[in-house]
Amino acid sequence: MVRKWGWWGAAYREAVFRLADHAQSAAEQIRDAAPAPVATGWVSRPALASRAEGYALPLTGLDGANPLAFLAALGTLRLAERAYPGTRLSWKAQGSWTPVLHLPQEITPTALIANLLAQAVRTRRCVTFAQDVKILAEEFCAFEREARLAIHTDREFSEFLVACANPLVTIQGGPNAGKTKPTEFYFIAGQQKLLKQALEIATAATQEHLTKALFAYWTYDDPLEGLSLRWDPRDDLRYATRFHNPSKDKSKGKKGSVLGANRLAFEALPLFPCFARGSRLVTTGFLVLDRRPFFTWPIWEPAWGLSSVRSVLGALAAPRDGSEVRHIKTPDQIGVTVCYQCEKVSNSDYSNFTPSRAL
Repeated sequence: MVRKWGWWGAAYREAVFRLADHAQSAAEQIRDAAPAPVATGWVSRPALASRAEGYALPLTGLDGANPLAFLAALGTLRLAERAYPGTRLSWKAQGSWTPVLHLPQEITPTALIANLLAQAVRTRRCVTFAQDVKILAEEFCAFEREARLAIHTDREFSEFLVACANPLVTIQGGPNAGKTKPTEFYFIAGQQKLLKQALEIATAATQEHLTKALFAYWTYDDPLEGLSLRWDPRDDLRYATRFHNPSKDKSKGKKGSVLGANRLAFEALPLFPCFARGSRLVTTGFLVLDRRPFFTWPIWEPAWGLSSVRSVLGALAAPRDGSEVRHIKTPDQIGVTVCYQCEKVSNSDYSNFTPSRAL
């Protein structure tokens, strides 16, 4: 059974078998204990209503093969779930993998984006507790205690903290010794600070920027300097591959980003918590092979809610040989159609994603 169906498939079938056995036993006990039937007439019954699919809104600007677009779709789902409980997300093949938001009610794109921004205000404690997530472990522990006290009123604070770092894993040497080792999504360097930069992106991103990111073809005409999380493979601008000399390019930093996508992608971080594994920090979605971190993400066709997406992201491990996903023998059993993978590479002091490949 394990060789044929895998660990997950075998456990799934065993659970179905056991539940069927319990149901049959219960039916037999009820039948034996029931009184003799009495004559009754036919009673008409309305047909059971099928589950409503809700209002489907394709996010035509996002391509599931792009890690930034995938994260932006998850950020949109998380914020939409807060505004419209019961919101789900699926992916549809339309030349590229396009995310489709399933809302419990019909709503216009303008109203949706307005409510997304209302759920992601810049004054939230989860983005203002510090300027960076690479801080002294003692300070991070203090923030954890604060979040624990507010867990019933501000769960989002705890979710962001778990996604940023873990105080059990600290940097051992250099000027940052004793500070928390940040999530694998930490691509910035130098004087840049992740939370400070996220707030600057949130300040600069308008409703128009989010509309372009979600519903229009990406033209990369938004400001780039200091307003990018570097999660788009196109952010990898090596000196030798640029058309102009950066030191003499007057247009440097004035365009090249999709500001709305960066704004929404940051909101997906709570879906990728970090954990301490020995002396290393492990980030959900990443696998480190020969000191090379790889990010792997699934594309699914059924409409899933936020909890289902969170579960699959945590269960789906990156493939070691590029041929199969570990722990899930046949991903199609749970609706995963394809997985994409890209490598996190170093570019001087910064990091970038390589273009993705389908697995």
